[in-house]
Amino acid sequence: FSTRKASLHTTTFNMARKEGVASPDEIRDFVTKAENKLLVVDVRNPDSEVEPGDQKSIPKFPLPAPGIRPMGVNLIYDRESSSLPLPDVD
Repeated sequence: FSTRKASLHTTTFNMARKEGVASPDEIRDFVTKAENKLLVVDVRNPDSEVEPGDQKSIPKFPLPAPGIRPMGVNLIYDRESSSLPLPDVD
């Protein structure tokens, strides 16, 4: 009979951010200051025939809808016309 102690190891990765990418603190401060003027744009396309690759993230991170991600809008890039519709915002 032998007794083993469980050993837990934690690895922390401290990777450098790409140039121009905000830190978590900078993002938090930006969101706090923006208040209700913040517009989150989700560009994923729910049409699996047009953008099949977008489908894998939708179950985990739903598209904006009333009660879900209320500061977000789903804007779908139209590949045929090479355009993105812009919402009316204040």
